[in-house]
Amino acid sequence: MLGAPAIMLGAPSSTRHAASVGLFKDSFGAFRGCFSVYIGISTALHAKLYAVMVAVEHAHSVGWLRMWLECDSE
Repeated sequence: MLGAPAIMLGAPSSTRHAASVGLFKDSFGAFRGCFSVYIGISTALHAKLYAVMVAVEHAHSVGWLRMWLECDSE
C-alpha cells in the first residue's frame, strides 16, 4: 500500500506505577554502578526508554565511550 508506514510500533495502552533500573558492569563482569529512578504513572515502553536515556547519560558523564545495552523482552 502506498503511503502506509513500513514499520509500526505498538505501545501498551495500560499505565501503572513505573520505575527504571540499570546495572553497570565492565567487560570482566565486575560491578561498576547501578541506578533506580521512579518515573510515576507510565507505560512499560516509556519506562524502558527512560532507562536507556539515563544509562547513556551516566555513561557519558563518567567518560565511558563504549556501551553494550541489554533489555528484557517483556
